[in-house]
Amino acid sequence: GPGIQRIRTVIPRDVGPAESVGPNQVRLLVEFEIMEAVNGKLMGRTLESREVLFNLDQQYEKIRFTLSEPPDFASLSKNQVEIRGNTVSEELLTSVKILHNDKLAWESPPSLGIRSLNFNLTRVLSSGWNNLHILAQDASGFRKSRELWIQSPADGLANQDRRKRAILVLLDKKLKDSRVQSALNRLGFGLDQIVILKGKEARKSAFLNALQQSGNSDELFLYCESRSQPGHLVNGKTLQFLDGELHVEELNRALEHGGYSKVLGLFHSELTANPLKNYSQGELWRDTKLFLSQLALSNRLTIDNLENSLEKPKEQRKASRERLLDRLENPKSSDLG
Repeated sequence: GPGIQRIRTVIPRDVGPAESVGPNQVRLLVEFEIMEAVNGKLMGRTLESREVLFNLDQQYEKIRFTLSEPPDFASLSKNQVEIRGNTVSEELLTSVKILHNDKLAWESPPSLGIRSLNFNLTRVLSSGWNNLHILAQDASGFRKSRELWIQSPADGLANQDRRKRAILVLLDKKLKDSRVQSALNRLGFGLDQIVILKGKEARKSAFLNALQQSGNSDELFLYCESRSQPGHLVNGKTLQFLDGELHVEELNRALEHGGYSKVLGLFHSELTANPLKNYSQGELWRDTKLFLSQLALSNRLTIDNLENSLEKPKEQRKASRERLLDRLENPKSSDLG
């Protein structure tokens, strides 16, 4: 725990004679001395004898992993887990890494140069199943890996421990920051994790940078206003910003880079020209639907805002923000909570 340094030392002191117990198998009695210290003070010392069986014809692997906790395929009641174990190698280890859902979570110092390494790592789990991948390499270049699967609790049980981030992209400066920030803060969003890009600040580059710099947040709420152009009903529509078009592939990459376990996205897009000369309302909706389907992966819920061809774009924009503020200030059972 915080402020506590605990050291446990196990030293083999004596090995008794080997005794045959069957074909190609022997038994040894080994005596260990066990000492434990906390914050530099010796707390206890004991001697313990253990019986060890060896198979003489057993081929031991060049690199072996031992995981003391958690057990593989465990379902946890908390969204935080402590991974404990060790790596043992016949030759000197040069590298040990632990990946969490294919992203580097921990790495040993370079040029390790030891045959045994203990690891103790605490991780916050994403929702659903989590994959932990331990990889080790020795001086000869031999590599070995071990996988561990852990299931986190339901999102509702872990909400109190999760960090939330909100990003709002607005086409003009007519929305008061204080009202939005107060509403989001009451929903558990820290003020340092609320990003509002308005008017000329609402650029593609700034938007992507805000998505990627997640601040170790688990969940993202995204409200994005933009102008848009039809994607010719093939690749889905694109979002138009002052410094260029944003395609759904770029948006997906930025979200992946941010490492969010859950994303709720709300989009309000205004067409840059009268589309009815070339597209019907049905075709435009299919174009939007394709954009949303490419963006909505397993951990993302994306919503395109209501469209009303009888209203002017600025009136639609105003109505969109009123709906947003109403949901933020009166979330009820909404996903925004």
